[in-house]
Amino acid sequence: MRQKLTNRLNRMWHRSTIYHVYFRRSGFYTFLGKNSIKLGGILVAFALALLAFQHYVDDVGEFFSGLFSGMSTRGVLVLFFISETILGMIPPDFFILWAGSFDNPMRMVAVLAMISYAGGFTAYLIGRRISYTKKVNHYLNTKFKTQFEFLNKWGGFFVLLAAMFPMPYAIASLVAGVVRFPMFRFLFFGLARLLRFYLYALALFQISN
Repeated sequence: MRQKLTNRLNRMWHRSTIYHVYFRRSGFYTFLGKNSIKLGGILVAFALALLAFQHYVDDVGEFFSGLFSGMSTRGVLVLFFISETILGMIPPDFFILWAGSFDNPMRMVAVLAMISYAGGFTAYLIGRRISYTKKVNHYLNTKFKTQFEFLNKWGGFFVLLAAMFPMPYAIASLVAGVVRFPMFRFLFFGLARLLRFYLYALALFQISN
């Protein structure tokens, strides 16, 4: 039993070493570092903007809620789903701040996270569907050439990064569908999207309060 465990740990260590060398040579760590810096810059910019808002607005959550004035909660959620499905038209952080106007903001953030996850999966299914159309396939491969290259190099880890970092998750999902990336692996790595909303909400609510 102990020998089997030792052999399994050795195989895991060997595999992780291979991944480490490949990621280092393929530029994965550089890509990760740049996006980490980008994320930090965005959070700092958000913090400064929100601090400036607080001089003019009593409740930041109510302010962002006013951006969707005239729309019901269901209407805003439908708009968010469309945005998360079609190329990420509106930054999800605006919707997270909108959730701050609710009595239980983290519950609404959980709803937004699930909608975003569903939107990414919908984009993935659209990608699989349109991959059969040669002209559309060629257009997407040209327009999103960089995303295709990243997905081909890093597979599910690129899906994970797209789910966590400030890059259009809908585009990464669409590309994954076009190349017919394994569905269950896509859904697994895409679970990071749920964690992303929780962590971003903690940071944004802390800044806005």
